[in-house]
Amino acid sequence: MLSAGWIKDRDDGPMDAWIKKLDRLGQMLWQRRYGTSGDEDVFLLDQTPDGDYLAAGFAQLAGETFRNVWVLRLDREGNIVWQQVYGGTDSIAPEAMLATEDGGCLISSLSLDMGALVFRVGRNGVLEWQKLFYGGRFIAVTHIKKCLDGYLTVGYIVDNEPEPERWDLWLARFDENFDVVWH
Repeated sequence: MLSAGWIKDRDDGPMDAWIKKLDRLGQMLWQRRYGTSGDEDVFLLDQTPDGDYLAAGFAQLAGETFRNVWVLRLDREGNIVWQQVYGGTDSIAPEAMLATEDGGCLISSLSLDMGALVFRVGRNGVLEWQKLFYGGRFIAVTHIKKCLDGYLTVGYIVDNEPEPERWDLWLARFDENFDVVWH
């Protein structure tokens, strides 16, 4: 079992991502700290079919004012296989992650232009595609699940018409290429 979060050395110091692996009895097998000179946090974890781990969170490089989606692939001992930052100035932080059968992953992120950004990362960390979904004033995809012939997503949509602001469930079905079947 893995747990994730962040750690700081000093109150005014940068945050680093912190991941622990525990056995079935709760005994720590290993713990690792991951980071750069800026702030990093990891809060989404999944295991690939070959036993590696995927961790996602955000990275905010020193001096930058925006956060990007940060994804790491770790081996079974917590060593970094690869790490990559996605989003440029378009995304804030990941909302959901799903390891795919080929060792890659699907990630949804909040977008600064109030849409839901969903992107596919291959086994080696290469961005394969990204799609932006809009609706209402704001939309987010908070869960991605594999179905027999595609994916099911759950999230929320915020609309401010009519006043006051209204939050609704957003449920959508996608095919294998993440093209909308229905929503």
